[in-house]
Amino acid sequence: LKLSVISSYFGGTAFAFSATLQIWNAEIWQSAHSFLWLPLALFAIEKLLAENKIKYGILLGFSITMSIMAGYIQPTIYLLIFSLLYSIFRIIILKKRKIQRVFKLGFGFVLGFAISAVQLFPAIEAYFLSPRSRIQLHDLNISFLLPISQVVTLIAPDFFGNIATQNWFLNRPGQYYENMIYIGIVPLILVPLALFFKKYLNYVAFFLISALISLSLTFDLPTSRLIYDFSIPFLSNAIPIRIIFITSFTVSILSAIGLEWWITEKDKRKTLVGILLSLLIFIGIGSFIYYSTVNSLKISSFPDNWYFISARNFVIPLGVAIGSILVLFLGQYFIKAKKFLGAILIIALFSSSFLFAHKYI
Repeated sequence: LKLSVISSYFGGTAFAFSATLQIWNAEIWQSAHSFLWLPLALFAIEKLLAENKIKYGILLGFSITMSIMAGYIQPTIYLLIFSLLYSIFRIIILKKRKIQRVFKLGFGFVLGFAISAVQLFPAIEAYFLSPRSRIQLHDLNISFLLPISQVVTLIAPDFFGNIATQNWFLNRPGQYYENMIYIGIVPLILVPLALFFKKYLNYVAFFLISALISLSLTFDLPTSRLIYDFSIPFLSNAIPIRIIFITSFTVSILSAIGLEWWITEKDKRKTLVGILLSLLIFIGIGSFIYYSTVNSLKISSFPDNWYFISARNFVIPLGVAIGSILVLFLGQYFIKAKKFLGAILIIALFSSSFLFAHKYI
């Protein structure tokens, strides 16, 4: 995308150290390994369309092969679908000759399947011969779709407690990591700023739509249930939360674009508008916790002191958010210090990711 070094490093760090990759790598490392090849696949697609060199088609094939042979089919399917959609998107906005590049892209996808065929086809055959392909898991998998109320964990990951500290009070199917949609505070604050970057408007639209669709598919919505109602092979027999890999990646890209806009832009008003939504969300969550604590609010299936747990676990996300917002404001008054302040945002990102991982792992 030709972003600056600091923005690129921020986006890479946001994805590599996202809560999604950390907790899935700790619990089921094959799932994270299957998906972490997506950045390499998209890099190959970008370079192939820009330079029209077959070596990038081979690189695309290699990334697909490595994802397939990681041995966890659901994230691989998401990687393949997203890579294909991204290829179509890039071809549509491409101004150069397209036919030759399309063939080379196709070669990359076919190569990935061809190399991994030695594992892929026996695995597919084993799946259809196994009881797993015949067992109806419709109701079970739908029960893993998240209620809308859990959207709060996108901002405050331990709002309902944490299993590592033995105060997780959410009464739902699945483990802690199967109910987690948290990505990171700093990236989320930067995402709205990407909407102002006209140079990357097409990319912002693609990644934002992808983020919203993938996030919505983790919640119990009519559109999410369609995957299970139509019994789509592989996906209808899998837990829905794993599509959060797509959300995590797209938010990381959007945050990098948002940081790039902030570094190059001097408009204080747009910066204020960009972070206003994040500010209102944190004020809203904080106000709800305060109201619940003062009035000893009782909620069915929650412990009597649930608001103390939520309040304590909201402190770090709130502190990271306030610090990040202050850095963004300072940058608009100290233009020459923006790269230094950008480095501070990276440190805040890494530190908050470390605290989350240290608490969980």
